Amino acid sequence: IEIGGAESKNYSITYEKGIFDVQKRELTVTTKNVTRAYGENNPDFELIYDGFVNNEDENVLLMKPKASTVATPSSNVGIYSIEIANGVAENYYFNCKAGQLTIEKAYQTLSWNQDISEVKQYDQIELTAMASSGLEVTYSIEGNSTACSITQIGNRQYLDCNGEGDV
Repeated sequence: IEIGGAESKNYSITYEKGIFDVQKRELTVTTKNVTRAYGENNPDFELIYDGFVNNEDENVLLMKPKASTVATPSSNVGIYSIEIANGVAENYYFNCKAGQLTIEKAYQTLSWNQDISEVKQYDQIELTAMASSGLEVTYSIEGNSTACSITQIGNRQYLDCNGEGDV
């Protein structure tokens, strides 16, 4: 900063240059907290900016920050931090505030539309129940376990009818 132009009868005036220092402005970056089910992919994390001036927006950033988490589709149910990092701007410094990803239990439907009411002795019937999650369905027998048994061959399960009885 340069100054000058002052006059005085009684004083000798010397001028010293001043410094006007323009600092970067704080730009707060956050992300919304999100929830997903176990086994699903992580959603895209939306960044929210607070602190732009002069009608500027994220287009003035040299490199936009990125939001990420360590959670993957196979991560257990729980709460995971969504970290924000790596933003670059000429006129702003970043104050990044982590969000949260909550992973909830997955819901599934078990479907078994198989009529096994007319089974005869020595029949072997492939059991065809399906889980919407894609997980393997397992079977157990309650009641007279000498009348039938469950046999697994590879990834298929069969009902073997050995004798008479209700199960």
